[in-house]
Order: sequence, then C-alpha cells, then structure tokens
Amino acid sequence: MSSPKFWSWFWRTVILVVVVLAMRWMAQHLSEVLIMVTVGGLIAFILDPLITRIARHMPRLAAIAVTYLGLVAVLTVALVLIIPEIIHQLRHMDAAIRSGEFSAHMTAVFGQASDYFHRLPEPVREQLVKLQGTLSEVGNEAMATFFGALAGVLGWMAKGMIILVLSIYIAMDKRLIRDFLLSLVPIRARSDAVVVVGEVLDVIRAYLRGQIVVIGFVAVSVTLVLLIFQIPYALTIGTFAGILEVIPYFGAVAGAVPAVILGFLKGGWVMGALLILFFVVINQLEGHVVIPWVMGHAMEMRPLVVLLSLLVGAELYGIVGLIVAVPLCRIVQVLVEHGLRLYKEAQVRELTVVTETKPPDASAPSVSPETAGP
Repeated sequence: MSSPKFWSWFWRTVILVVVVLAMRWMAQHLSEVLIMVTVGGLIAFILDPLITRIARHMPRLAAIAVTYLGLVAVLTVALVLIIPEIIHQLRHMDAAIRSGEFSAHMTAVFGQASDYFHRLPEPVREQLVKLQGTLSEVGNEAMATFFGALAGVLGWMAKGMIILVLSIYIAMDKRLIRDFLLSLVPIRARSDAVVVVGEVLDVIRAYLRGQIVVIGFVAVSVTLVLLIFQIPYALTIGTFAGILEVIPYFGAVAGAVPAVILGFLKGGWVMGALLILFFVVINQLEGHVVIPWVMGHAMEMRPLVVLLSLLVGAELYGIVGLIVAVPLCRIVQVLVEHGLRLYKEAQVRELTVVTETKPPDASAPSVSPETAGP
C-alpha cells in the first residue's frame, strides 16, 4: 500500500502538470488578453506605492480613485496635445518617404561633401559613392521602420481603456490576490516566500521605475534639442527615442539614427556631428547618473552578465527578449541566491538534528566526578 507522502507528491505533480498545460493553452489562444491583463497588472503595480502613500490620509478606495483620476488627466493631456501632433508628423513623414524626398536630400548632402573629397584617390572616391547609395537606402528603411513601429504603438492605445479598467480592479483586489497566492504556499515556507517575493518585487519595481524615468528623460531631452536645432518631426523622433530606451544598449543607437539622419539632411555634416555628440552625452548621463540614481542597488549586475543575458534573450525571443532579458536575469539571480541560502540552512539544521540525536559512544571511557581532575 502506498504511503500518504507518495499520494501527496503524486497529486502535486498532477496539479503542476495541469497548470502548465493550461498556461500553455492560454498563451496560444488568449495571448492578447494575457498581454492586456499583464499590462494592467504592471500599471497597478507601478501606482501601488503612490496609492499606499495617499491611503495614509484617506480610505484606500478613495486613494485609488484620486490616483487613477490623476493618471487619466495626464493621459487626456497627452491625447489632446501630443498624440494629434505625432500623428500629423507621422503622416507628413510617410508622404516624404513615399515621394523620395529623403533620398533626394541624402544625395544632396553627399554632393556637397564630395567637393571636399575631390583630391582623394580614385578608389576612395568610389567607396564613398557606394557608401552614399548604402546610406540612402538605410535612411529610407530606417524612417519607414520608425513610422511602422510608432504607428503600431499608437494602434494599441485603442485598447487602453480596457487595460485601465483591469488595472483599477487589480489595485482594488490587491490584498485578495496576495492572500490567494500565499495560500498556495505551505505554511512553513510562507515566511521565506514573503522574503523572496518581496525582493523580486523590489527588482521589478526598480526596473519599471527606472524605465519610466529614462524614457521621459530621453524623450524630453531629444525633443528639446531637435527643436533648438529646428529639426523636423522633433516631437515624434523624441518620443520614438524615448520608447526605444526600453531596449538596453541597442535602443539608444536605434533611437539616435532618425535624428542624426535628419540632422545631416537639415544642416549638413556639422549638425549631424553635433547630434552624434549630443546622443553620446545623453547616453553617458543615462548610464552613469539617471539609472543608478533611480534603480539603486536593486538592479546591480556585472556588465558581462548583462551582455550575456541580452544575447540569450535576443536569440530566444528577439526584441521582446532584449527588453525583458535584464530584469529576468536579475530575478533568476535573486532566486538562486535565496535558494542556495535555504539549502545551506536546511543542511545546517539536518546536521544539528543528527548531532543532537546521536547516541553516546559506549566504548569511550566514562569519567566519574570523583576521579575527574580539578
């Protein structure tokens, strides 16, 4: 007859298999719904510290209402003032791409530069001509990709109302969700689970907070500089550059490409070089000032580990892998550290129990108090 421990292990395994299969089915057939629920949960998670702080002075439901009304106000301002201008610039940009205006400007820029290179050897001039054609094609493709990517982001905004409602309900049911998840953990492991989950949530919160600050910092900085240089589509390019900052390392370069190309087209080689210098300065400020200040120690990782995680993420899931690689790697690092700690503590407890229950050695000579020395 099987022992109760065997059946307990058996049913836990069955439940785990059923949950995994259910999650796989949901990922295949309900991917869009899962994305919306995840985004709603992230919004509630990001706003939770603010809600908690406001709830010190009023009931939690009122704090949720105040917080989300503020969020709606900010989104309304964006929809009324910013989004229409971005859409207008996107349409104008699409028309310029289709008409060949960018390609013509690129040819003119290289034509001006060729006056400085007429004394170069013939092989060098031939390579410069080839470079001109390559950069023209790359410029058109980059602007077209830029237009398609940002249009896709704006298309998702139509589902923002549903996501916002989901986020409100998740914020309202925060305690119920927490208690339900804790009920799935054995009682003796709940204290350790609270510690581990708390640290994981700190990592996620630091990452999200850092991304929001970095996106805003880059978007505002790039937009202002492009307006100063009178570069067309400044608001759209600045927004695009900020959004691309979610991709470590590669996003900074991709966000700079449209601005630098338009800088070359608008003001020639000098303006293009100045914009390259500006993006280098922005990248250094972001990496050495903004990110350490916002994220603190929660996301501290060795550069080699970051690079390897990015390579693995890109190989497995492409752009999405690049975005989530660093926080996932940090979360895995936290879980491994706590797993090793719990394993060592269990080993120490087991060794202590064995030592305490070990019977005394009968062959050892006994020493009576009378014969014992002082």
